[in-house]
Amino acid sequence: MLLAPGREKPGFKKLKFSNMKLNKTIQNVLLVKLGLKDKMICKETGPYIFDEQIFDSYMAKEYRNSSRKETDEVYRMREIILIHRLSGMRIEYVETDNYFINELEYNLGDIFIITLKGERLGIKDVDLLKQLFITDKREISFSAVKKNHDGD
Repeated sequence: MLLAPGREKPGFKKLKFSNMKLNKTIQNVLLVKLGLKDKMICKETGPYIFDEQIFDSYMAKEYRNSSRKETDEVYRMREIILIHRLSGMRIEYVETDNYFINELEYNLGDIFIITLKGERLGIKDVDLLKQLFITDKREISFSAVKKNHDGD
C-alpha cells in the first residue's frame, strides 16, 4: 500500500496525543467498555462498524482545514472522531479505504474528552455506572463533558 507523505505506516499519523502516557492496555480497556478495538476492519458490503445510536462521528475542524486532509484524500485516508453520546468520550481513528479488497480499516489515534470549559484531557479510565472519567488531573463527571462537536 502506498503511504501518504508524513505517514509512517498505513493508518498511523503523527499526533499531539492527549494521552502520551496512556499505554495500549489502558486504551484497550477503555475501548472494550464501548464495544470498540484499537484496530477494526469493516467490509464495505457489511453494516456500518459504529452504531449510530451510540456514537456520533465528525471530522475535526483543524483536520478539515489542513493540507494533511488533502494529501490523505489522495491515499484514500481520513481522520474521524467518534463521540460516545452518553459520556462524551471521543475516539479518534484514521480510516483507510483499501479499494483492492473493498474494506475500510480503522486504526486508533487518540482517546480524550473535551470539558464544557473547552479543556482537552486524556482519559485513564471511565466508570460508566457512576458516569465518571478519571484523568491525570482529576475525576470528571459526564455532566461536565461536551457531548457534541459544535465548533470542533
